[in-house]
Amino acid sequence: MLTENHSLSPSAARLQRTALPQRTALLLASVCSCYFLVSEKAQSQTPAAVENAVRQAESLRREADQRQQAAPAQEAAPPADGPPETYPGENADLGPQAILKGKPKRKPLFEFSADTMFTWTSNATSVAENPREAGIVAETFSLALAPAPVDLGPGKLSVRAGYRHLFWLYDIWRVNSALNGNNFEMSTGFLSSNFSFAENWNASLGLDYNRIMNDSGVQSEPNQWRIGRVTDASKWTEIYTEWNPSWSLSRNITLTDKAGLSVSYNGGYHFTQVDQENAPRTWSSDHLDNGVSLTLSYAPIEKWVLQPGVRFTHQIYTQPQSAGGHRMDRTLNPSLTVLWMPSARWSLRFTVNSEFKHSNNIDNPNYSKVEGASGVTFTFKF
Repeated sequence: MLTENHSLSPSAARLQRTALPQRTALLLASVCSCYFLVSEKAQSQTPAAVENAVRQAESLRREADQRQQAAPAQEAAPPADGPPETYPGENADLGPQAILKGKPKRKPLFEFSADTMFTWTSNATSVAENPREAGIVAETFSLALAPAPVDLGPGKLSVRAGYRHLFWLYDIWRVNSALNGNNFEMSTGFLSSNFSFAENWNASLGLDYNRIMNDSGVQSEPNQWRIGRVTDASKWTEIYTEWNPSWSLSRNITLTDKAGLSVSYNGGYHFTQVDQENAPRTWSSDHLDNGVSLTLSYAPIEKWVLQPGVRFTHQIYTQPQSAGGHRMDRTLNPSLTVLWMPSARWSLRFTVNSEFKHSNNIDNPNYSKVEGASGVTFTFKF
């Protein structure tokens, strides 16, 4: 889900060369301010594990889209027509030396990425009273078909399609932790298109199919959780699927040679199916998301970026809830991220963020939390 600007002002180009010189940075920046949303007490007909998994996974994906739009990549300079002349007028005398021309480099079509994230949270179960802190390990792997953007009218169009897999694990060093029953993995097939225009505007449309599996067997097998369960398919049970169309619009504003501001809007609808014990699947978790965010990127020195930001999200559940009426949630997420990009293939990040959530549904109490995270991303294009 990468976007590229059609053209850049000189100050914007300098900021990109200093702060975000590689397209790899987009993938890292996309995750760097993740607000690891853990679910609150779920509605009576929806398992708590489903609510946890959905909120956490969609937070990662949403922030990835936002960051990729906020920091468009540089295009590689086109190759020269031939080697430089050894003396003035050589080409006029002998003609272009085609035999010495380098073979044009093929632009990569595919992109593979692997991300590891370690998180501490003050409120793992998103409750109003007696919060429980926990450690989280998240592993994400992605393979995408990502051809180079093409010119289209006044801008550039890019398309991505691929597969992404996420493992989310609580307190992996505690084999008897009650939180292990909330461990989940999520597989995603995705397709997206992005259009950059007018130098600093980006618009996107996307469609994801998500499937969530929960390690619910841990709850009935005390002291049986081990890291080996992650790769044991027999331990994971599908509890949730959804189709998620999404859309976004963002603008990047250059402030100085080293600073830029991104303002973005993201929306999406979740067509869900949730498993229930001894009952048919339910669509009670269908909901509409709308969010706005403001992010400042500042590059004090080469390869380092400081990113403070804030995001406000509003969710409307379109199916009546157990407490009556339509559930509406409002969430505010301020964050601060430090990003280091030593090379084109890997990057490191450190993030501190808070979350303040309010709901009109009595089954989903208001809560707040503080989280700190570090992560590393590897990207390979071929």
